[in-house]
Amino acid sequence: RLALGGVRATAPMTTWLPGSGARLAPGAWSPLDADAADHVRVLRLRDGDVVTIFDGRGHAANATLSMHDGVPGALVRAEPTLAPEPRFTLVQAVPKGDKLDDVVRMATEIGVRAIHVALSEHAVARPRGERADKRVARLGRIAWAAAAQAEQAWVPYVLAPAPLAEVAARAPTSVLRVLAAPRVGAALAGLESEDLARGAWLLVGPEGGLSSHEARALEQGGWRAMALPPGI
Repeated sequence: RLALGGVRATAPMTTWLPGSGARLAPGAWSPLDADAADHVRVLRLRDGDVVTIFDGRGHAANATLSMHDGVPGALVRAEPTLAPEPRFTLVQAVPKGDKLDDVVRMATEIGVRAIHVALSEHAVARPRGERADKRVARLGRIAWAAAAQAEQAWVPYVLAPAPLAEVAARAPTSVLRVLAAPRVGAALAGLESEDLARGAWLLVGPEGGLSSHEARALEQGGWRAMALPPGI
């Protein structure tokens, strides 16, 4: 999957649009998906407009809008650049309602490598099966849209809900593993750069927090309870 963004020479605006197509290489052409094509029409972008196309895995290249047999797409004009890979991974326990949509959107905008959805003891919502698959697909679309909005060349993977212990075990022991905990432990802002040299995983509980059993098991497994802001 690819995404497309463009700047009109006649207007001080930039827009990035989700699309699909070929590998990023000079001369490659990528068709836009239906949503991106609709957005192009709404913005009145035209054939030949200068754009930036990115693949969600950090690559971005200059391109131009180009129609092929009536299908809008982007023609790559330059070698792609590679943005630094995000070093942070978010583990989010399932919250109530549609709050997870906002979590994925904001985490994507600030730049994370992946978002693992966890089922914790205090979580109210517990999507499973086909419902969970549809939710993950929706969250993936939200991540792509957020990356386009924030001009992020990396789009995070969004992984399906799984038991908290299973998700926590995915974190490499070589990285900093942080359990967000109000009023407990040192402040995250006090970490030194060497603490984050290999990246970090941040685990956030649901509205009611993690159970004492879950928190204790995580800390015994090497997760450090730390506070984000001074309060809650």
